[in-house]
Amino acid sequence: MCDWMRQCAELASPLYELMKQRTLSSKVVQTDDTPVPALPGFTGRLRLYSATGFVTPADMLAGRQRAIHAARDRKLEEARRQRQLRRRQAA
Repeated sequence: MCDWMRQCAELASPLYELMKQRTLSSKVVQTDDTPVPALPGFTGRLRLYSATGFVTPADMLAGRQRAIHAARDRKLEEARRQRQLRRRQAA
């Protein structure tokens, strides 16, 4: 069983390396900020699960990591504020 997995990994390795190279050389890594249900079956409870500030090596060298993380922190704070507002309105 392990042999077929190793063979698949070897076949996929060039694709992985290409994807890795392109991702690391890009200026921006796109994410999907679509809210998803926090708990299946509970309606109205949505969370933003993409709270990651992606910093590419080029951003790091250019010193943009603080700005990227600050933007992430602003988004998280706004999401917290929106949740608090919704809770107050629901009460």
